[in-house]
Amino acid sequence: MTGAGGWPPEDDPSPGTRRSNAAVDHPVEGAVPARRGLLTPFRVTMAIALFGSLAILVYGLVTRDDNQLRVLTAGGFVIGLVLGLLALSGAYAAYRRAAAGQEGRAFAYAFLGGLAAVLAAVAFAAASILALVQRD
Repeated sequence: MTGAGGWPPEDDPSPGTRRSNAAVDHPVEGAVPARRGLLTPFRVTMAIALFGSLAILVYGLVTRDDNQLRVLTAGGFVIGLVLGLLALSGAYAAYRRAAAGQEGRAFAYAFLGGLAAVLAAVAFAAASILALVQRD
């Protein structure tokens, strides 16, 4: 039920009423949404976590004290978590690109996500071995 100035607007809207933007409300099937900026909160968080865990690993390799194995274990565990999250985001991005018909980008995301998953498994294995070695 629409009236003068009611909602939804009539077919011939008067000046001052809102007109629905059909292109935004109903996107074309298979269209990829506009690219967001390069700096998203997820990417910034993952970059900080990746460089932070690498810094922990470098610190553990450079210093020689009683806590060296503990620091290396923590760094390996954190980098394993970060790489695991990057692998999941790569799988999601590959699925989205494949659904949009962008096979080349889908393959690249799948490959990089798989590489991140393998490196995450290596990091977790190294952290587990270091945790077993440091047991007193």
